[in-house]
Amino acid sequence: MKLLAPLLGLGAVALASCSQTTPFEGQAWLNSDNHIHTEIADAPMLVTVSSPQPMHVTTRLHNRVGQLTFVDTQYGPSGTQLEKHSYSDRFGNGSPEQVFQDTFTIDPAKFANSGWQEIRVRSNIVENGRREFTTTRICAEIQNGKPRSDYCGGPATQGRCGSGAWYDDIQYRVVFVDCRDVARALLGTAFKAGDQVRVDMQDGPGVATIDPKFHAGDPGRVIASNIPANTWTTVTIPGGLSRGPHKLHLRAMGGLEAGVYVLSFTAG
Repeated sequence: MKLLAPLLGLGAVALASCSQTTPFEGQAWLNSDNHIHTEIADAPMLVTVSSPQPMHVTTRLHNRVGQLTFVDTQYGPSGTQLEKHSYSDRFGNGSPEQVFQDTFTIDPAKFANSGWQEIRVRSNIVENGRREFTTTRICAEIQNGKPRSDYCGGPATQGRCGSGAWYDDIQYRVVFVDCRDVARALLGTAFKAGDQVRVDMQDGPGVATIDPKFHAGDPGRVIASNIPANTWTTVTIPGGLSRGPHKLHLRAMGGLEAGVYVLSFTAG
């Protein structure tokens, strides 16, 4: 991680001052076959939001049965709702993939404070009275003229970047990734063999995999397993990766149930 400190000296400024947005993916795995993806093509991760902007959310159901009752946005730490889309006609029928689209508006005026605020997107499924949802940890700098109160940290601190899931029997399974490492990935700065990504698994054990293609029967390259729960630790980028884009699949387990954050990064 020798390059991280000087990069963040520039990255914190660049990410905080521009209006760029980034792809984002969180998942909830009920078991090895049934899961939910929440994907955001334009998540305002580690950027400034000073005026209302759209955010497009794709919910993918894989082999899921149950009703997609709502997709909503909240802000932390209180979980105050920003916008909610409720549905009576969205059902998982157990097929390999079903896709549902939503568009939200992230309006800075709806936040109680300015500063680095956490945005949570939830795709909620109910099956036979049992509830589960994905839940994001998007950290955005809100500018709305209200008193500043930083919550999720921003690109120059450890922070609360990540994503995961909630289940009504085991509660949260969230993967946190140090916001400084997320910032480095967003800048497109290459990760080299031996570089480390700092993670904290809410419950465990945790598993880290490079470039899995689970739907094609490819588990990817497992680079860490039995990652301890509720402890900041590191996973190491391995050698032998091709130059270019890759995905780091980080999974916090709770039996078969798991929450996932997928971090896109560049190897070089």
